[in-house]
Amino acid sequence: GYFYIQNCISCYTDLLPGKFYLMSDYAQLFYRMLILPYYNNVKNPIGIEEIKKRLVLKTKDTYMVRKIIKRILDELESNTFIKDPIENKSKGKYQYSYIKTPWKEIDK
Repeated sequence: GYFYIQNCISCYTDLLPGKFYLMSDYAQLFYRMLILPYYNNVKNPIGIEEIKKRLVLKTKDTYMVRKIIKRILDELESNTFIKDPIENKSKGKYQYSYIKTPWKEIDK
């Protein structure tokens, strides 16, 4: 329902491969909300605060949030949806970058 509408609004109409639904809920949300809608790396790198806000992560412990984000990015990388996830600290704030895998290269 909701995600189908989001896909249509963002003009994303390709079917997701079956392995997408085997990933954790947070990995699916991260991909749907923070990777799919942004073309040409508009939101890459993305700050930790925006990730917390978009995924509704309530904890104030930065260490735990970093651990969760790293786990999500590792899961997306192991399923070939992204490549080379990197955590950077710039001006005291954490940012995360990655290379979005072209649709044709995702193992279906």
